[in-house]
Amino acid sequence: MRLFLLSLLFLSFIACTKKDDISLEYILIEKYCDRVVVGGVVGITDVCFQKDEIVIAETLIIDSISVRIVKKNNILGAQELINIPLSHLKIID
Repeated sequence: MRLFLLSLLFLSFIACTKKDDISLEYILIEKYCDRVVVGGVVGITDVCFQKDEIVIAETLIIDSISVRIVKKNNILGAQELINIPLSHLKIID
């Protein structure tokens, strides 16, 4: 029983630390803009992606992908990810 619990704990630790690297590349088939928060509620700005721009998906959602727009060390309190609908994208093979 003790061995079973230890193996279960070990497997759950491995499952939690495993990172699935999707990193699929997409190309925009039309211009896409969205509002993002920069520095809290005070700063709201538009972020635009141009047609034929290549983006890398961080996460694949049902009908969109998340794209990182801020580097990992986010000191400014800016929104780090933006969702782009799949209808604006084409996957690069």
